[in-house]
Amino acid sequence: MKTTYRSLGIVALLLTCLPLYSQNALLNGGGVHSFSYAYAKIGVPIAGVAGGLDVVFVGEPLNGKVIALSRLTGRQIGELPQPPNGFALPLIMHSLGEGRLAVLDAGGLPMPNPFVPANPIIYEYRYAWDLLRGFSASLTRTVSFASVLVGFPEDFVHLDDGRYLLSDAVLGSIWIAQPNGSILPGIVPKSFDPQDWIPTLAFVPAMPLITVNGYPFLFTGSTIPGVSPLAVRDGKVYYYSPCARGIYSFPLGDSFRQSYSVSTSSRHSPGSANSGGRGGGRTPRLHVQSV
Repeated sequence: MKTTYRSLGIVALLLTCLPLYSQNALLNGGGVHSFSYAYAKIGVPIAGVAGGLDVVFVGEPLNGKVIALSRLTGRQIGELPQPPNGFALPLIMHSLGEGRLAVLDAGGLPMPNPFVPANPIIYEYRYAWDLLRGFSASLTRTVSFASVLVGFPEDFVHLDDGRYLLSDAVLGSIWIAQPNGSILPGIVPKSFDPQDWIPTLAFVPAMPLITVNGYPFLFTGSTIPGVSPLAVRDGKVYYYSPCARGIYSFPLGDSFRQSYSVSTSSRHSPGSANSGGRGGGRTPRLHVQSV
């Protein structure tokens, strides 16, 4: 029955989009590449989107909640139940497979100066939806990073063996959450003093002046984050650093149990205005290279 409803839903979605085809199609040499249409209108700031075949989840960080939308209609069909202490700042979420979702609660807004640490937590949920019973979800696992120092988490990835990697865009670290919930250092500087920060990972305390069409462009008191988005492909972890203006990678697998030297090569030399004038960190537990 559910398969039948899903098939009918896909047909209805295609029929709904056909009138928009002619006005939204992007044509190049006669071939259609994509088309767009208004899916869901949410009147508040959002962050983080993930979902499955029937449900799309959207974070409302300033409202401290995660809403569930129908993939077919874009209308709200429910909301994730709050964790025991509520959401502080649900920021990023990733699907763990059909019916499973992981939500990163950043633990608060970034405060690098004066420095106030964050308290990130990853929440795992199981969810279900159908026309008869509606939407339901339950919290199944909590992974807290309260045992380590984190400036502000920008992203996380779930590995096939059950571990998580969490990026800290302020202090320039990558932490490993084991399946049993223990937290281990992946790439962590010798200390969290600025002189020990790893140039390709930590943030820039002051945004350099940028000129756009002859006009200075600068947000007063702005900083540039370090290690931010993460992705895993073919045994490698990739990350982007807005501060270092580069994409970097390091090997996965047994590399977490070995010692590697770090390569500070990037598109801008460490110690320049673009890197915040930082020195190198200790030999981390993972090799990092520019790609």
